[in-house]
Amino acid sequence: MRLDASMRGVALVVAAAALCAGCAQFSSGLPGPTRGAFESRRSALPAAGDGRLVKRAIEKALAAMPAPTPPGLAIVVYFKGKTYYYYQGVRALGGKPIDSGSIFELGSLTKTFTAIMLGSDVNQRAGGVKLSDHPVPWIVFAGNPNQVAPHPVQTTCATPTATPVPRGDYGTVKEMTLEELATHTSGLPYTPPPPNGFIVQRQCYSPQQLVNYIETGRFPKPPAPWVYSNIAFGYLGYVLQGVNRKATGRTTPWYVLARDRIIDPLKMTHTYGLDIPHDMLAEYVQPYRFVAGAPVKALHWTWDPYPAAGLLRSTATDMTRFLELALRLRGPAALIAGAETAEKAYTKNNFGDGQGLAWEYVPLYVQDPSKPPPPQVIWKDGATAGCSTWIGLLFKPAKQVAGIVVLTNGANMPVGPLARAVLTPLYLNEVRSQRD
Repeated sequence: MRLDASMRGVALVVAAAALCAGCAQFSSGLPGPTRGAFESRRSALPAAGDGRLVKRAIEKALAAMPAPTPPGLAIVVYFKGKTYYYYQGVRALGGKPIDSGSIFELGSLTKTFTAIMLGSDVNQRAGGVKLSDHPVPWIVFAGNPNQVAPHPVQTTCATPTATPVPRGDYGTVKEMTLEELATHTSGLPYTPPPPNGFIVQRQCYSPQQLVNYIETGRFPKPPAPWVYSNIAFGYLGYVLQGVNRKATGRTTPWYVLARDRIIDPLKMTHTYGLDIPHDMLAEYVQPYRFVAGAPVKALHWTWDPYPAAGLLRSTATDMTRFLELALRLRGPAALIAGAETAEKAYTKNNFGDGQGLAWEYVPLYVQDPSKPPPPQVIWKDGATAGCSTWIGLLFKPAKQVAGIVVLTNGANMPVGPLARAVLTPLYLNEVRSQRD
C-alpha cells in the first residue's frame, strides 16, 4: 500500500508528546513525556558533535509531528559515516517498548527490494532481460497459482477455479514494458477493482486471478500518465521469477529470491515474509489505525497475491544494512550496481518529480530565499493496514551521503515530512560547514 500522496506536503505543526508513552529511558535526563532511546554506532568516519546534531534534529521533528501519532516508532539515520538509532513508544499499547529487535511491516518499501533485483538482472542481462522487454513472456508462477490464503482473516474465501489466460488474447499488457511497470506508467491501476482490491478480500485473490486480470484487461495505452500501481509491482514479481528460471533453470518464489539475493547476503537476519518464526512473534509490533483520533488495532498484513509489492517485515537493525546498500556504501557489487540502476530517474511522476524503478524524487524542503536550493531526496514510502514506513537517500553535498529509515506502527502517518524534517538541518549544517 501507499500513503496518500497529499501527505508529502503536510505541515509539521502540532506537538506530539503522546507519542512517547512507554518509551525507553534516555540518559540525558530529558523530561519523561519527551524521552526516547537514542544510540549511535561508530563506523569508518566518526565525527565529534554529529550525534548531538542528529538527536536534536529528530527530537525537533517529532515535537512538530501532527496528531494522532503512532504508538511506537524507530528511526535510523546514517550521517557522515555513522549510524544513529532512535526508538520511541511501544510495540503494542500497554506492552514492551520499541527497540532494535521490533519487527515492523514494511509495506511498499518492499518494492525497492524488487526494483534492486530488477536493476541487477538488467545490468547482468540475466536470462537476456531488458527494461524494454514486454512482461508476458517472462511470467512464471512458483507453486500453486490458484492458491489463496490458507487461514484468511475476517473473511471466507471460496476455492478459486483455475482460469488460464487464452494465449494470444492479451489486452493492453502486450504493449507494456518492464520499465513502465516499474515506473508506474504502464496504465495499470492501483489495485484490482472491488472487492479484490480491498485489504481483506485480497486474501481471496489468487496469483492466477491477478495475472488474468492484468493480461486480459484494457487499460490506458502505455506509456500512460503516472498512476501509482501496487499490481504493477506484483506482476513484476512474477517477471523476476521467470527471469530467474531462464537464468538458472530453477523456479523460485519471489520471497526466496529476495532472501537469497538481498536479505541473506546483507545479513538481514530478522527480515521475514509471511512466516515470522514463533519465537520472534513477541517482537512483531501491533499495527494500529485511528478512529476519531484514537488508536484501534488493525489487521496484520496477511496473504497477498502480489508479494513483490508489499510483503516484507523487518527491524531497524536490518533496515540499516539495506539503507547502506541503497546509499551504495556496502553490499555485493552487483547489488550496489542494481541499486544505482533502480534509483535513476527514468520519467516524472504526477508531481513533476523524478521517478525511478520504485524510487521517487522530491525536494528536501520547500524553496526558501534564506536557504540554498534544496537537493533531491530519493525516497520510497510504505503503508499497511496499520504501519507507515519511509526510506530516504541524500547524495549531497557531494563528499557526504545521508539516509534515513522511519518505521512506525500507526496507519497514515506523515513519515515523509517527518523524515525530511530530520534530514534538512543535517544537510544545511553540512552546506554551512563547507562554506566556512
